[in-house]
Amino acid sequence: MKDVHALCRHDWVALLPQSGLLPHEQHDPDRACDLAAEMEACGLWLKPLLVEREHLIILDGHHRWEAGKRLQLKAVPVVLISYGDPRLSLTSWRPEERWTPRDVIACALTGNLCPIKSTRHTLQPASKTIAVRLSDLR
Repeated sequence: MKDVHALCRHDWVALLPQSGLLPHEQHDPDRACDLAAEMEACGLWLKPLLVEREHLIILDGHHRWEAGKRLQLKAVPVVLISYGDPRLSLTSWRPEERWTPRDVIACALTGNLCPIKSTRHTLQPASKTIAVRLSDLR
């Protein structure tokens, strides 16, 4: 694996094995397929996944992660963060639902995934766009 700093020029982005990450939410297979085609066409990974540091749970980027699997990438760019970090917020895309970090972790660890677009994890300031060649991730 190549040096992440040299690949991304952002010391906060890491490359992690795709297979070591845990989803907590379902994804739309059609959206993941379309996204994989877009990524393949441009040849670049542009936005890192947001990943919980302790359990390696995907907080944001399930469709990108699935697209990476479809592209047979060995590694993906991620920003690692803990739930205790004040830059991270957890809300829901659905106003009637409330999610806690404990809920998210339970969904990931049990494999009982949340429905698509249940949780909304945001980072302030937002992750910057990166440009990592897909060939460097294979």
